[in-house]
Amino acid sequence: EPAESAATEEAPAEETESAAASMGSGSVAGVVKFEGTPPERRLLDTSFDRKCAEMHGDDPLTAESVLVSDGGGLLNAVVYIDNPPDGDYPVPTEPAVLDQIGCMYRPRILMTHVGQTVEIRNSDPLTHNVRTFSRRNRPFNMGQPEGSPDREKIFEKVEMEQKVKCDVHPWMTGYIFTFEHPFHAVTDENGAFTIEGLPAGEYYAIAWHEEYGEQEFEITVSDGEATELNVTFKAEE
Repeated sequence: EPAESAATEEAPAEETESAAASMGSGSVAGVVKFEGTPPERRLLDTSFDRKCAEMHGDDPLTAESVLVSDGGGLLNAVVYIDNPPDGDYPVPTEPAVLDQIGCMYRPRILMTHVGQTVEIRNSDPLTHNVRTFSRRNRPFNMGQPEGSPDREKIFEKVEMEQKVKCDVHPWMTGYIFTFEHPFHAVTDENGAFTIEGLPAGEYYAIAWHEEYGEQEFEITVSDGEATELNVTFKAEE
């Protein structure tokens, strides 16, 4: 009996080592920039929903599909490794949260892991609707009235850029990415990103933006070093 007990206790440690075996000390970091004159952010017409309009008062909502910093950084671009190293990457225990705040999805780009719990929340004092336009996962379409509890969903398949819309407020748009690995990032307000934990090797990196499509790059990662990857998107002329 003691021998069986010891074997049982060792099993989780072996699983942990297997999952961590493909993590490394290399990283990829850089900036995604916009080239040219950024498009003017159009005003969003919220007048048909009094509560939504009142929440914003003298600071009306504007479109967020293209957000460029003063330094040219492009917010909400996604960078990910398309050929990740083999490994059984653990599902995060913390849920990914998609909230509805001020009649906008927050975050606009939600990064999730296959099998991870996704909490969909309505923090607004009004009714929203959440519809996914999935191609690989099962799409859903649900109403979420004011004060209703969070709804939980789990995506079972890898899928890039699942679009999310609100049928009540047509300007509300978001995107959900679902991976089986942790090697991905969303650019911050300055267009910066970092992907950590990569073993040394040759990789394909994809940079995606909702308006400007995607670009692919071949990169080399070395142990203990940061590989620089800078990306430029520009509007079609």
